[in-house]
Amino acid sequence: MSRRRIALSVLLACALSLGGWLAFGPAWPRPARAEPPIDIETPAGRARLDAALALARMPDEPWTFSEASPAASAASDAQADGARCGEDQMPVSEPPAPDADGRTLLAFHETKPGGVGYMGAIHRIDAALRSNGDPFDRGVADALNVGDVLTPSGRLDALVQDAMTSSDPRLYALAVQACNAPEYAIWVVDAPPRPTSPRCAQLDMRDWASRDPGNAVPWLHVLQQADQAGDRDAQREALQRIATSSTFNVYFHAGAAAIARLKVASDADLAAQALLSMRAMSLAEFAPSSALIARCRNKAGGEAEMAATCETISEAMFDHSDTFISRNIGASLHKLTTGDGSLLEQAHREEGAVGRRWAAAMDGSPCSADRGLLRQMIRLGAQGEVALMKQALKTATPVMQPSQ
Repeated sequence: MSRRRIALSVLLACALSLGGWLAFGPAWPRPARAEPPIDIETPAGRARLDAALALARMPDEPWTFSEASPAASAASDAQADGARCGEDQMPVSEPPAPDADGRTLLAFHETKPGGVGYMGAIHRIDAALRSNGDPFDRGVADALNVGDVLTPSGRLDALVQDAMTSSDPRLYALAVQACNAPEYAIWVVDAPPRPTSPRCAQLDMRDWASRDPGNAVPWLHVLQQADQAGDRDAQREALQRIATSSTFNVYFHAGAAAIARLKVASDADLAAQALLSMRAMSLAEFAPSSALIARCRNKAGGEAEMAATCETISEAMFDHSDTFISRNIGASLHKLTTGDGSLLEQAHREEGAVGRRWAAAMDGSPCSADRGLLRQMIRLGAQGEVALMKQALKTATPVMQPSQ
Protein backbone atom coordinates (compact mmCIF):
# COMPACT_ATOMS: atom_id res chain seq x y z
CA MET A 1 0.00 0.00 0.00
CA SER A 2 1.35 3.46 -0.85
CA ARG A 3 2.20 6.05 1.78
CA ARG A 4 -0.50 8.29 0.30
CA ARG A 5 -3.15 5.67 0.91
CA ILE A 6 -1.90 4.93 4.43
CA ALA A 7 -1.86 8.62 5.28
CA LEU A 8 -5.34 9.16 3.89
CA SER A 9 -6.80 6.12 5.63
CA VAL A 10 -5.42 6.94 9.06
CA LEU A 11 -5.91 10.69 8.79
CA LEU A 12 -9.46 10.19 7.60
CA ALA A 13 -10.15 8.05 10.67
CA CYS A 14 -8.81 10.78 12.93
CA ALA A 15 -10.19 13.79 11.13
CA LEU A 16 -13.66 12.29 10.93
CA SER A 17 -13.71 11.12 14.54
CA LEU A 18 -15.99 14.02 15.42
CA GLY A 19 -17.78 14.57 12.14
CA GLY A 20 -18.33 10.90 11.49
CA TRP A 21 -19.68 10.43 15.00
CA LEU A 22 -22.44 12.86 14.16
CA ALA A 23 -23.07 11.66 10.63
CA PHE A 24 -22.63 7.89 11.04
CA GLY A 25 -22.94 7.39 14.79
CA PRO A 26 -25.55 4.58 14.75
CA ALA A 27 -23.11 2.31 12.89
CA TRP A 28 -20.40 2.48 15.55
CA PRO A 29 -19.89 0.92 18.97
CA ARG A 30 -20.84 3.76 21.31
CA PRO A 31 -19.94 4.75 24.87
CA ALA A 32 -22.62 5.08 27.50
CA ARG A 33 -22.77 8.86 27.27
CA ALA A 34 -22.75 9.07 23.47
CA GLU A 35 -24.98 11.68 21.94
CA PRO A 36 -27.80 10.66 19.59
CA PRO A 37 -27.34 11.50 15.91
CA ILE A 38 -28.65 14.96 15.00
CA ASP A 39 -29.89 16.55 11.81
CA ILE A 40 -27.09 19.03 11.25
CA GLU A 41 -26.33 18.43 7.55
CA THR A 42 -22.56 18.67 8.02
CA PRO A 43 -20.33 18.40 4.95
CA ALA A 44 -18.58 15.51 6.67
CA GLY A 45 -18.08 13.75 3.38
CA ARG A 46 -16.33 15.52 0.55
CA ALA A 47 -14.98 18.66 2.24
CA ARG A 48 -13.43 16.74 5.14
CA LEU A 49 -12.02 14.08 2.83
CA ASP A 50 -10.47 16.76 0.62
CA ALA A 51 -8.95 18.44 3.66
CA ALA A 52 -7.64 15.12 4.95
CA LEU A 53 -6.04 14.33 1.61
CA ALA A 54 -4.53 17.78 1.45
CA LEU A 55 -2.90 17.44 4.87
CA ALA A 56 -0.93 14.48 3.52
CA ARG A 57 0.23 16.64 0.60
CA MET A 58 0.85 19.98 2.31
CA PRO A 59 3.81 22.09 1.09
CA ASP A 60 5.94 24.43 3.18
CA GLU A 61 3.56 27.36 2.72
CA PRO A 62 0.06 25.99 2.16
CA TRP A 63 -1.50 29.37 1.48
CA THR A 64 0.93 30.26 -1.35
CA PHE A 65 -0.13 28.65 -4.57
CA SER A 66 1.46 31.04 -7.06
CA GLU A 67 4.66 29.04 -7.47
CA ALA A 68 4.71 26.08 -9.77
CA SER A 69 5.09 22.69 -8.12
CA PRO A 70 8.13 20.52 -8.79
CA ALA A 71 7.59 17.37 -10.78
CA ALA A 72 7.00 14.26 -8.73
CA SER A 73 10.02 12.05 -8.16
CA ALA A 74 10.51 9.00 -10.32
CA ALA A 75 9.12 5.82 -8.83
CA SER A 76 12.55 4.44 -7.90
CA ASP A 77 13.56 7.74 -6.30
CA ALA A 78 10.27 7.91 -4.39
CA GLN A 79 10.77 4.37 -3.07
CA ALA A 80 14.29 5.18 -1.92
CA ASP A 81 13.11 8.40 -0.30
CA GLY A 82 10.27 6.54 1.36
CA ALA A 83 12.70 4.07 2.87
CA ARG A 84 14.89 6.94 4.05
CA CYS A 85 11.91 8.47 5.87
CA GLY A 86 10.78 5.21 7.44
CA GLU A 87 7.76 4.63 5.25
CA ASP A 88 8.81 1.07 4.44
CA GLN A 89 8.52 0.28 8.16
CA MET A 90 5.00 1.63 8.58
CA PRO A 91 2.10 -0.59 9.62
CA VAL A 92 -0.55 -1.09 6.96
CA SER A 93 -4.25 -0.82 7.80
CA GLU A 94 -7.34 -1.35 5.71
CA PRO A 95 -10.91 -0.22 6.29
CA PRO A 96 -13.32 -3.05 7.05
CA ALA A 97 -15.79 -4.40 4.52
CA PRO A 98 -19.43 -3.32 4.90
CA ASP A 99 -21.40 -5.24 7.50
CA ALA A 100 -24.56 -7.26 6.83
CA ASP A 101 -26.62 -4.06 6.70
CA GLY A 102 -24.32 -2.45 4.13
CA ARG A 103 -22.75 -0.05 6.62
CA THR A 104 -19.02 0.59 6.61
CA LEU A 105 -17.71 1.34 10.07
CA LEU A 106 -15.06 4.02 10.45
CA ALA A 107 -12.55 1.61 11.92
CA PHE A 108 -9.45 -0.03 10.53
CA HIS A 109 -7.81 -3.40 10.89
CA GLU A 110 -4.09 -3.92 10.62
CA THR A 111 -3.02 -6.08 7.70
CA LYS A 112 0.71 -5.64 8.26
CA PRO A 113 2.35 -4.74 11.57
CA GLY A 114 4.92 -2.02 11.82
CA GLY A 115 8.53 -3.02 11.35
CA VAL A 116 11.39 -2.73 13.80
CA GLY A 117 12.19 0.74 12.54
CA TYR A 118 8.64 1.95 13.14
CA MET A 119 8.48 0.48 16.64
CA GLY A 120 11.80 2.05 17.53
CA ALA A 121 10.64 5.42 16.20
CA ILE A 122 7.38 5.54 18.17
CA HIS A 123 9.21 4.59 21.37
CA ARG A 124 11.74 7.36 20.77
CA ILE A 125 8.89 9.82 20.20
CA ASP A 126 7.19 8.64 23.40
CA ALA A 127 10.43 9.16 25.34
CA ALA A 128 10.82 12.65 23.88
CA LEU A 129 7.27 13.58 24.91
CA ARG A 130 7.93 12.40 28.45
CA SER A 131 11.32 14.06 28.86
CA ASN A 132 10.90 17.55 27.43
CA GLY A 133 9.37 19.08 30.58
CA ASP A 134 5.97 20.10 29.19
CA PRO A 135 3.15 18.58 31.31
CA PHE A 136 0.81 18.54 28.32
CA ASP A 137 3.28 16.56 26.24
CA ARG A 138 3.55 14.01 29.03
CA GLY A 139 -0.25 13.86 29.13
CA VAL A 140 -0.32 13.15 25.40
CA ALA A 141 2.17 10.34 25.97
CA ASP A 142 0.00 8.92 28.75
CA ALA A 143 -3.08 9.16 26.53
CA LEU A 144 -1.42 7.42 23.58
CA ASN A 145 0.12 4.79 25.88
CA VAL A 146 2.65 3.62 23.31
CA GLY A 147 3.48 -0.04 23.79
CA ASP A 148 0.67 -0.42 26.34
CA VAL A 149 3.08 0.32 29.16
CA LEU A 150 0.09 1.29 31.31
CA THR A 151 -2.93 -0.88 31.97
CA PRO A 152 -6.24 0.59 30.74
CA SER A 153 -7.19 1.71 34.26
CA GLY A 154 -3.62 2.84 34.92
CA ARG A 155 -3.80 5.02 31.82
CA LEU A 156 -6.91 6.71 33.22
CA ASP A 157 -5.26 7.18 36.60
CA ALA A 158 -2.26 8.84 34.96
CA LEU A 159 -4.44 11.19 32.89
CA VAL A 160 -6.55 12.23 35.88
CA GLN A 161 -3.35 12.89 37.81
CA ASP A 162 -2.03 14.95 34.89
CA ALA A 163 -5.24 17.00 34.82
CA MET A 164 -5.46 17.56 38.56
CA THR A 165 -1.87 18.73 38.95
CA SER A 166 -1.70 21.16 36.04
CA SER A 167 -3.44 24.40 35.14
CA ASP A 168 -3.39 23.49 31.43
CA PRO A 169 -7.03 23.04 30.32
CA ARG A 170 -5.97 20.79 27.47
CA LEU A 171 -4.94 18.17 30.02
CA TYR A 172 -8.40 18.33 31.58
CA ALA A 173 -9.92 17.81 28.14
CA LEU A 174 -7.68 14.75 27.61
CA ALA A 175 -8.73 13.25 30.95
CA VAL A 176 -12.44 13.89 30.38
CA GLN A 177 -12.24 12.29 26.96
CA ALA A 178 -10.43 9.24 28.27
CA CYS A 179 -12.82 8.76 31.18
CA ASN A 180 -15.95 9.10 29.05
CA ALA A 181 -15.19 7.37 25.76
CA PRO A 182 -14.01 3.93 24.67
CA GLU A 183 -10.27 3.71 24.20
CA TYR A 184 -9.46 4.27 20.53
CA ALA A 185 -12.97 3.21 19.52
CA ILE A 186 -12.43 4.30 15.91
CA TRP A 187 -9.44 2.00 15.50
CA VAL A 188 -11.23 -1.30 16.01
CA VAL A 189 -14.52 -2.67 14.78
CA ASP A 190 -15.39 -4.47 18.02
CA ALA A 191 -14.29 -1.99 20.66
CA PRO A 192 -13.61 -3.53 24.08
CA PRO A 193 -15.63 -2.39 27.08
CA ARG A 194 -14.67 1.07 28.24
CA PRO A 195 -11.99 0.90 30.94
CA THR A 196 -12.90 2.51 34.24
CA SER A 197 -11.10 3.98 37.21
CA PRO A 198 -12.44 5.39 40.51
CA ARG A 199 -10.15 8.38 39.94
CA CYS A 200 -12.34 9.57 37.06
CA ALA A 201 -14.89 10.68 39.68
CA GLN A 202 -12.38 13.34 40.77
CA LEU A 203 -12.86 15.23 37.53
CA ASP A 204 -15.13 18.25 37.99
CA MET A 205 -16.36 20.18 34.95
CA ARG A 206 -16.43 23.41 36.95
CA ASP A 207 -12.82 22.84 37.90
CA TRP A 208 -12.07 22.48 34.21
CA ALA A 209 -14.02 25.69 33.47
CA SER A 210 -11.99 27.58 36.08
CA ARG A 211 -8.81 26.58 34.22
CA ASP A 212 -10.29 27.47 30.85
CA PRO A 213 -12.09 30.83 31.24
CA GLY A 214 -14.20 31.83 28.26
CA ASN A 215 -14.38 28.31 26.79
CA ALA A 216 -17.93 26.99 26.45
CA VAL A 217 -16.98 23.30 26.22
CA PRO A 218 -16.71 22.62 29.99
CA TRP A 219 -20.08 24.30 30.47
CA LEU A 220 -21.64 22.04 27.84
CA HIS A 221 -20.69 19.18 30.14
CA VAL A 222 -22.11 21.05 33.13
CA LEU A 223 -25.38 21.52 31.23
CA GLN A 224 -25.51 17.84 30.38
CA GLN A 225 -24.96 16.88 34.03
CA ALA A 226 -27.51 19.43 35.22
CA ASP A 227 -30.10 17.95 32.87
CA GLN A 228 -29.38 14.47 34.18
CA ALA A 229 -29.74 15.71 37.76
CA GLY A 230 -32.76 17.93 37.07
CA ASP A 231 -30.89 20.90 38.59
CA ARG A 232 -32.62 23.97 37.15
CA ASP A 233 -30.28 26.48 38.78
CA ALA A 234 -27.26 24.75 37.26
CA GLN A 235 -29.03 24.56 33.90
CA ARG A 236 -29.63 28.32 33.88
CA GLU A 237 -26.04 29.05 34.93
CA ALA A 238 -24.59 26.74 32.29
CA LEU A 239 -26.72 28.24 29.52
CA GLN A 240 -25.73 31.74 30.57
CA ARG A 241 -22.03 30.78 30.62
CA ILE A 242 -22.26 29.14 27.20
CA ALA A 243 -24.05 32.15 25.73
CA THR A 244 -21.36 34.54 26.97
CA SER A 245 -18.38 32.34 26.08
CA SER A 246 -15.69 33.66 23.78
CA THR A 247 -14.42 30.30 22.48
CA PHE A 248 -15.63 26.77 21.72
CA ASN A 249 -12.33 24.91 21.86
CA VAL A 250 -12.17 21.12 21.83
CA TYR A 251 -8.39 21.16 21.20
CA PHE A 252 -8.80 18.71 18.35
CA HIS A 253 -5.24 19.19 17.04
CA ALA A 254 -3.45 19.94 20.32
CA GLY A 255 -2.04 16.44 20.82
CA ALA A 256 -1.08 16.16 17.16
CA ALA A 257 0.78 19.47 17.37
CA ALA A 258 2.67 18.35 20.48
CA ILE A 259 4.04 15.37 18.55
CA ALA A 260 4.65 17.38 15.39
CA ARG A 261 6.80 19.92 17.28
CA LEU A 262 9.30 17.29 18.41
CA LYS A 263 12.69 17.10 16.73
CA VAL A 264 13.10 13.46 15.76
CA ALA A 265 16.41 11.64 15.79
CA SER A 266 16.64 11.30 12.01
CA ASP A 267 14.61 11.38 8.82
CA ALA A 268 13.94 7.67 9.33
CA ASP A 269 11.52 8.62 12.14
CA LEU A 270 9.49 11.11 10.09
CA ALA A 271 6.82 8.73 8.81
CA ALA A 272 6.20 7.35 12.30
CA GLN A 273 6.02 10.88 13.70
CA ALA A 274 3.44 11.86 11.09
CA LEU A 275 1.34 8.77 11.74
CA LEU A 276 1.49 9.13 15.53
CA SER A 277 0.58 12.80 15.16
CA MET A 278 -2.50 11.87 13.15
CA ARG A 279 -3.40 9.19 15.68
CA ALA A 280 -3.28 11.78 18.46
CA MET A 281 -6.29 13.53 16.97
CA SER A 282 -8.43 10.67 18.25
CA LEU A 283 -7.69 11.98 21.75
CA ALA A 284 -9.78 15.11 21.20
CA GLU A 285 -12.61 15.94 23.56
CA PHE A 286 -16.07 15.67 22.01
CA ALA A 287 -18.37 18.34 23.40
CA PRO A 288 -21.88 17.06 24.19
CA SER A 289 -24.49 18.93 22.18
CA SER A 290 -27.75 17.07 22.70
CA ALA A 291 -28.81 19.40 25.52
CA LEU A 292 -28.57 22.39 23.20
CA ILE A 293 -30.21 20.55 20.31
CA ALA A 294 -33.17 19.60 22.50
CA ARG A 295 -33.70 23.20 23.63
CA CYS A 296 -33.25 24.88 20.26
CA ARG A 297 -35.12 22.45 18.04
CA ASN A 298 -38.35 23.70 16.42
CA LYS A 299 -37.55 27.34 17.16
CA ALA A 300 -37.03 26.60 20.86
CA GLY A 301 -40.57 25.31 21.17
CA GLY A 302 -41.92 28.84 20.80
CA GLU A 303 -40.19 30.13 23.96
CA ALA A 304 -38.90 33.59 23.06
CA GLU A 305 -36.27 33.81 25.81
CA MET A 306 -34.88 30.38 25.03
CA ALA A 307 -34.89 31.15 21.31
CA ALA A 308 -32.84 34.31 21.94
CA THR A 309 -30.35 32.32 24.02
CA CYS A 310 -30.11 29.64 21.33
CA GLU A 311 -29.49 32.22 18.65
CA THR A 312 -26.74 33.87 20.70
CA ILE A 313 -25.07 30.52 21.36
CA SER A 314 -25.35 29.43 17.73
CA GLU A 315 -23.73 32.59 16.42
CA ALA A 316 -20.93 32.46 18.99
CA MET A 317 -20.32 28.81 18.19
CA PHE A 318 -20.23 29.54 14.48
CA ASP A 319 -17.79 32.44 14.89
CA HIS A 320 -15.47 31.11 17.60
CA SER A 321 -15.15 27.33 17.26
CA ASP A 322 -11.78 25.72 16.65
CA THR A 323 -13.14 22.89 14.47
CA PHE A 324 -15.37 22.62 11.43
CA ILE A 325 -17.63 20.23 13.30
CA SER A 326 -18.35 22.64 16.18
CA ARG A 327 -18.85 25.42 13.67
CA ASN A 328 -21.37 23.31 11.78
CA ILE A 329 -23.20 22.49 14.99
CA GLY A 330 -23.47 26.22 15.67
CA ALA A 331 -24.80 26.83 12.16
CA SER A 332 -27.29 24.00 12.57
CA LEU A 333 -28.48 25.34 15.93
CA HIS A 334 -29.11 28.64 14.18
CA LYS A 335 -31.21 26.89 11.55
CA LEU A 336 -33.14 24.91 14.18
CA THR A 337 -33.86 28.10 16.14
CA THR A 338 -34.62 30.57 13.37
CA GLY A 339 -35.40 28.48 10.31
CA ASP A 340 -32.63 30.41 8.51
CA GLY A 341 -30.12 28.09 6.87
CA SER A 342 -27.75 30.79 5.63
CA LEU A 343 -25.02 30.08 8.20
CA LEU A 344 -25.11 26.39 7.37
CA GLU A 345 -24.89 27.17 3.66
CA GLN A 346 -21.95 29.49 4.35
CA ALA A 347 -20.17 26.77 6.33
CA HIS A 348 -20.65 24.27 3.52
CA ARG A 349 -19.48 26.75 0.91
CA GLU A 350 -16.38 27.90 2.80
CA GLU A 351 -15.26 24.44 3.87
CA GLY A 352 -15.69 23.18 0.32
CA ALA A 353 -13.63 26.09 -1.01
CA VAL A 354 -10.77 25.59 1.43
CA GLY A 355 -10.85 21.84 0.82
CA ARG A 356 -10.29 22.48 -2.88
CA ARG A 357 -7.46 24.90 -2.08
CA TRP A 358 -5.73 22.42 0.19
CA ALA A 359 -6.18 19.61 -2.31
CA ALA A 360 -4.52 21.76 -4.98
CA ALA A 361 -1.33 22.11 -2.92
CA MET A 362 1.82 20.86 -4.54
CA ASP A 363 2.75 17.23 -4.13
CA GLY A 364 6.41 16.62 -3.34
CA SER A 365 8.48 13.66 -2.25
CA PRO A 366 7.35 11.37 0.58
CA CYS A 367 9.64 13.14 3.03
CA SER A 368 8.19 16.47 1.96
CA ALA A 369 4.70 15.11 2.52
CA ASP A 370 5.57 14.01 6.07
CA ARG A 371 7.23 17.29 6.91
CA GLY A 372 4.40 19.25 5.37
CA LEU A 373 1.81 17.32 7.35
CA LEU A 374 3.72 17.93 10.59
CA ARG A 375 4.01 21.64 9.87
CA GLN A 376 0.28 21.79 9.21
CA MET A 377 -0.48 20.00 12.48
CA ILE A 378 1.51 22.67 14.31
CA ARG A 379 -0.50 25.40 12.58
CA LEU A 380 -3.77 23.67 13.37
CA GLY A 381 -2.78 23.20 16.99
CA ALA A 382 -1.94 26.88 17.34
CA GLN A 383 -4.89 28.35 15.44
CA GLY A 384 -7.52 25.68 14.83
CA GLU A 385 -9.26 24.61 11.64
CA VAL A 386 -11.63 27.54 11.37
CA ALA A 387 -8.95 30.22 11.82
CA LEU A 388 -6.73 28.60 9.20
CA MET A 389 -9.69 28.27 6.88
CA LYS A 390 -10.46 31.98 7.23
CA GLN A 391 -6.80 32.80 6.63
CA ALA A 392 -6.80 30.69 3.47
CA LEU A 393 -10.00 32.23 2.14
CA LYS A 394 -8.63 35.75 2.63
CA THR A 395 -5.77 35.16 0.23
CA ALA A 396 -6.33 36.56 -3.24
CA THR A 397 -3.69 34.36 -4.87
CA PRO A 398 -5.37 32.03 -7.37
CA VAL A 399 -5.09 28.33 -6.77
CA MET A 400 -2.76 26.59 -9.18
CA GLN A 401 -2.81 22.93 -10.05
CA PRO A 402 0.45 20.93 -9.66
CA SER A 403 0.81 20.68 -13.45
CA GLN A 404 0.78 24.46 -13.91
